[in-house]
Amino acid sequence: MTIRFSQDKGAASLAKPLSSSALVRRLLFRSHNDPAKRRILAWLVALDDARLLKLGLTPEDIAMLRTGARAQRN
Repeated sequence: MTIRFSQDKGAASLAKPLSSSALVRRLLFRSHNDPAKRRILAWLVALDDARLLKLGLTPEDIAMLRTGARAQRN
């Protein structure tokens, strides 16, 4: 007898790597005026969306990165 297990959507989402938004949150909200983190943030903001996606950031992370960096400059 052969048993087939169907993979549901919940299990498929668990297999995917976690979002890198923790990096973005650390750079935006926990930098405490750290010059190194500000340089990294400026470097990431200067990259285009295609490169940020290749680095593993999600579109939501990119949006948070761009709006958060803009808010910090003001």
